[in-house]
Amino acid sequence: MTVDLSALHGLAVVLLPMVVIALLKRDVAQASIATLAYTAVAYALDKGLASVPEAIASGVVTGLQISSIIFTAIYFYNVQRELGVEDELRRIFGNARGVALYLAVFFSGFVESFSGYGVSPAVAAPLLLSCLLYTSDAA
Repeated sequence: MTVDLSALHGLAVVLLPMVVIALLKRDVAQASIATLAYTAVAYALDKGLASVPEAIASGVVTGLQISSIIFTAIYFYNVQRELGVEDELRRIFGNARGVALYLAVFFSGFVESFSGYGVSPAVAAPLLLSCLLYTSDAA
């Protein structure tokens, strides 16, 4: 049984941050830098040094696209909060569970409609969790 070199690189990219954080007791920023450095070196050795700038540019563009979607969703949530939508929902429903229902059904659907599949759980889940955990009537 042979293992492809790219599969080993993929495994290393997954395990390297865990090793840096858990075994070497470093913070997430150092683990990210170590993983990025390993990935860049592995890519350069595999594809050649000339293709590295193109790969970095592609990664930056993809990262900015994803960041803009998440930033917009969080901004929209904060605008709703500042406008008093959350307080109005608490007044209407009487507790945080109504707000959680609103976030789960309407806000999550809104995020899904303008960002695409898979983003709404990533944005709405922490908001739902914070809504249910940091209220006096969460029990």
